[in-house]
Parts: sequence; structure tokens; C-alpha cells
Amino acid sequence: MLILTGAILVLISWAILAGCFILLGLIPARLIGSTQWSLESTRRAAWFGVLITTIFVYLMNLNAGLHSAQALAIFVILAVIVGATGVMLVKPRLSRKPNFTRPLQWILTGTLLLAVAYLAVAALGPVTNYDSGLYHLGAIHYASEFPTIPGLANLYFAFGYGNAAFPFAAFLGNGPWGDDGFRLLNGLFVALAVLDFLLRLRQRKLTAGTYVLLVGIVISLIPLVALSDYWVTSPSQDSTVMIVTVVALAYLADAVASRRDWVSNGAVAFVLSIMLILLRPTMVTFGLSVLVALIAMWAKRRRELSTTNVKRAGLLLAVLAVLAGFAAVARDYVLSGWLQYPLSIHAFSVPWLAADPTPARLATLGYHRDPSDLWNAATGWDWIGSWVGRLPNQWETYEFALLLIVSLVTLIAVQVFAKRTMRWKGLLVVLAPSVGAVVTWFVASPPSFRFIWGPLFMVPGTVTGWALWRIMENRGSTQSSRDTWVSVIVVAASAPILLVVGFSAVARLNIDSMTVEHEWQLGISIPYVSAEVPVAPTKPLVLSNRLMVQIPTDSDQCWNTYPLCTPDPAAGLALRGTDLKDGFLP
Repeated sequence: MLILTGAILVLISWAILAGCFILLGLIPARLIGSTQWSLESTRRAAWFGVLITTIFVYLMNLNAGLHSAQALAIFVILAVIVGATGVMLVKPRLSRKPNFTRPLQWILTGTLLLAVAYLAVAALGPVTNYDSGLYHLGAIHYASEFPTIPGLANLYFAFGYGNAAFPFAAFLGNGPWGDDGFRLLNGLFVALAVLDFLLRLRQRKLTAGTYVLLVGIVISLIPLVALSDYWVTSPSQDSTVMIVTVVALAYLADAVASRRDWVSNGAVAFVLSIMLILLRPTMVTFGLSVLVALIAMWAKRRRELSTTNVKRAGLLLAVLAVLAGFAAVARDYVLSGWLQYPLSIHAFSVPWLAADPTPARLATLGYHRDPSDLWNAATGWDWIGSWVGRLPNQWETYEFALLLIVSLVTLIAVQVFAKRTMRWKGLLVVLAPSVGAVVTWFVASPPSFRFIWGPLFMVPGTVTGWALWRIMENRGSTQSSRDTWVSVIVVAASAPILLVVGFSAVARLNIDSMTVEHEWQLGISIPYVSAEVPVAPTKPLVLSNRLMVQIPTDSDQCWNTYPLCTPDPAAGLALRGTDLKDGFLP
């Protein structure tokens, strides 16, 4: 019973957070052209709100811990004031009749909601991701309890990574969830993507982005549900990056495919690209490709656009990009003293400057290229043979191959059943960010699939979604033919999700591990249970300056052992002052 209670609390929390994001994003949604409060403006507002919240979390953490009453109070006040202003500015509009037939719409809706409900239960389960034990949980703890700590990268180099997922996860614990707040992170982004799609279903006409989003959600849910303990319950940014990539491509597809509201859709695609860069800086290639695509569309369509609308959208996006960039640089400056740590682009002149991360970066790069010869693999191309030889042992290889087959089948179906062309130029524009990101990943970053899930899977995924849109746009088809295709799409999307949810509920979901009772407190106290987060056995180590740290003894993972747990302390590590918040010297 307490497990069910906990799952319901997770769903309620996701709904409340989605509402906050929508309120925060109403004014930006209005500025980019949504003069009426419609389903379209609601879903666009949600993604603006996500980026605004992320920027707020970054800036707030420069001055206060993210579990502080100050952080929560300012966020609530901001959401209320901005939301109330947005509600007054945006006029309501009744939604139109949905395009999908009712029974099939409800089948697809029920399937997606079932998957979200499963992830709500799984959120209470065991945390098993290796990197979560290594540094994710530690980074979240420090962001929760302290302002951004100067030189935290000196305690352990991974604490200096520029990554929005961990402060965001820390902020999710400010309130009734406490230290369990990180469990909400990845499921929240899945729920937001599903919400976006369900709002699209109620539109009169389904757009290219709707089909791309549907395909992307199915692609994402299969591994995330099947391996939820590792990729959803655990606060890994890899899952968040995949979901945000899928949604960004859906909005880019809408902007490319239709001149109607393309500025609004393009703006959301760019906002999500900024979010991707904050989550994973190497996604800058993706973001720049989206920006180039939007500029090219503006150059082609500028004569038919409202100059005022374009200027407002451009100014808004520029302000958000500058704020996000400033927040990210400020966080890098404090955590490590490096710009874009661990890329080591520039070293700031600060007393807490961490050691040059190049050796650690090259070791990581070489390990993922060829673990048997990591230092030689860090340079040159001799590692490719070893990397290719390991492909049959990775599930991503088989999912990607299956997606390629599906995309080819849908392309053939377009030629056979649709009398419209594929609009290849538009498709290539939508594919460009994914292709650019994949090339950058393979050439310059660790070639582990988890770093590129979204762009890699969405190369064939985008082709499939685009082809389905072209088939459904065939005006020469009969109503019977259209109904048949709707049935095929619903069955093809629902069946794999239902299968993986059913299998995972029976074979993967570890209900027996959810035994630790907690109190969810928000005016009232509601008990729930979750799995215990491991506490690593450690031994104390006194450094030369009398600073005592904890060293994990069974592995290099600290898990929930906190604070001052590190697998690899520098001999000269020292506190800058008398307290942890004063930071660390190398």
C-alpha cells in the first residue's frame, strides 16, 4: 500500500512541477506569437518554463543551497507572479476536435499513461547506475546543502562537471521529498514529453512534429522502462538528454514542415537546444545546427513574416541564451576554476583552480574507445577496430538496426501508398542536428552510446516520423485507407510499450527492495516507502593539512556516504576556510 501511495505522490509531484513550468513559460510563449491560451501555447510554455527553472537553479545555487527555504520561496513567488501575469496577457481559446478517432486516441493515451505510471513506481526502486554511486549522488548532496562550493572539483574531479541535471535534481528535493527528490528527475522529463504529445493529439491537425515525437517517445520508452533502475530512478543525465533531444527535433520538424507558427516552434526547438547544452556541453553541435536551420528558414521566409514577431522572438532567445551561458560559466568558475570543465578551454586565475583535467579527460576518452589500450586509443584511429568488435555486445546496436529497418519500410510505404513527395530538403534540415551531433560524438568525445542516444536513434526515428506524416497527409487517400493507417500507427506504437511494461513489471521491477519508510511532508505527513540508497563502507584518511576525508574501501563508489567522501583525494587537498562552503584548495 505504501508503494502505491509513493507512486501516486510521484505522479502528483510531476503534475505540480509541470504546472509550475507552464506558468513560468506563459509570458515567453506570448512573446513568440501565442496570443491565445491554447493547447499549442501550453505545451510551448512548459519547455520555456523548464529552461527558466534551470537558469534559476544555477543562479540560485551561487548564493544558497537548493534545499534552502530561500530557494523555494523565491521560486514559488516567481512562478506565481510570472504565471499570473502570463494568464492575464494570454486570452483563452477552446480546443478543437481532435484528429484521431476517439477509440484509437484513448488506446494510445492509455498506453503512454501506463508507461508513465510504471516509471512512477520504478522511481521508488533501487538506484543502480554506476556513475550515480561514483559522483551523481555526491554532486546532488553538495548542491542541496551548500551554495556552489569553490574548488569542489579538487575533492573529486567529477564534481566539477558542467551539468544541469544535478543541481536540477537537487532542487527537486526542496520540499516534501527531501533527499529522495532526485528520484523525480528523469521520469519528470518523460512525463513532460508524454504531456506534450497528448496535447498535440487534441489538435485538429496532426503535424510532422507530432509523428516525430510519437516515434521518439516509443524509441525512448523501450530502454528507459526496461532498465528503469539504471536510467530513470538513478539521476543519470543520459536519459534526460535523450528525451529533450526527441522533443527538440519534434519542434524543429514542425518549424520546417509548416509556415504556420514556424517562429514559435523554432523558438522552442532552440530553447530545448540550450537546455541540451546545459545538460551536456558536447551537444553544442546540435544546438548550432538548430540555430543555422532557423536562420536559413528566416532568410527564406522573411518577406511573409511579421517583423515585430521575429524581433521579439530573437530578442527573447538571445536573452535566454546569454543568461544560460552566464549561469553555466559562473558555475564552472566556482566549481573548478575552468571554463567548460573537463574540456579545459580556459583556466581562470583563482586560488581554487583544479588540476588540469586533460589526463582524466583523455583517460575517459581512451577507455570508451578501447579499454585494453586506453592511452593509445585517446589519439589516432587505431581504436576503431576494437570499438566495432564490441558492437554485438551492446543493446544499442540492435535497437539502431531495427530502427533503420523500420525507417526503410516507412520510406517504401510512402512511395507505394502516398501520392505526395517526401519533401526531402525539409527532412534533411531536420536530420542535420542529429547527424552533426553523431559525427562530433564519434570523432571528439567518448564513443559510448549513452552519450549520443537521442541524436543517434533519432536519425532513423526522424525519417520514420516524417514518412508517417507524409503518408497521413496524402489527400488522395480514402477515409478507409486513412483509418487503416491510423490503426497501424497506434498498434505499432502501443504494442512495444505494452510488451516492455508488462515484461518489466514481472521480471525487472524490484518491489521487494522498497522497504525504507519515509514521510512526504507538505502541510500533512504522508508515509511512503522506497529502496535504500547504498552507503559505502569507508576508511578515514587524514591529509597532510589535517583535513580528514572518507575513502571507499570496496570500490571507487561513495554512493550515499556524505560528506567528504572521495576515491582519489589529492595529497595537498585543503579547505579554504573553516567550513565546506568556503571551498577546497588543490
